[in-house]
Amino acid sequence: MNDDVVSSISQRIKRAIRAAALELALRDGADKVTVDQIAVAAGVSRRTVFNHFATKYDAFMPEVAAYSDSALKDFSSGREPDLIRALGDVIGNRIDQVQFTSDQVRAVRKLAQDSPGLHNAMRGRSGALDARLQAAVMRRLGSTPDDPSTTMTLALARSIWRTTLDAWLTTPDEFNQDSLRRCLAKSMETLEGLVRSNPGA
Repeated sequence: MNDDVVSSISQRIKRAIRAAALELALRDGADKVTVDQIAVAAGVSRRTVFNHFATKYDAFMPEVAAYSDSALKDFSSGREPDLIRALGDVIGNRIDQVQFTSDQVRAVRKLAQDSPGLHNAMRGRSGALDARLQAAVMRRLGSTPDDPSTTMTLALARSIWRTTLDAWLTTPDEFNQDSLRRCLAKSMETLEGLVRSNPGA
């Protein structure tokens, strides 16, 4: 069996586990669902669940949309000299990695409101993504972690992503990267408009 076939089977199993976990969590609450229940619902062993997910909370969350190494390298090198546009480019790359629907994100956000464990897991995942972007920001700016320019650039990146995602979540349930890219374009247009209208700020 070649690597592509193995990878395809692994991805199918992972999707089945995630779908079963989310269905159980929506019915019973994320904190009450056990790994054994997820395994039974997905038709796999407990060990298989842990082969794909570090914790049960990871199984509830959509596939992470991470920054690629090449996008972070382009950002940190200053390939796009304008910082705001460079942030738009690196977030656009993150959109290229999206493999979830708006309904899945809405469901997980709702679950997290009543689940401290899931909320903390989501914060941990966001923190890991932020750490990678922070390193690229520091390389680009020649700054340190506690430098205000680092903090402000990360806050701006988070704001662009959150504004884009929130706008996308008003769309019907679909896996549509083009729709998400249009929301990003609107976010960037709004941000650049604010900067242009306040040149002395």
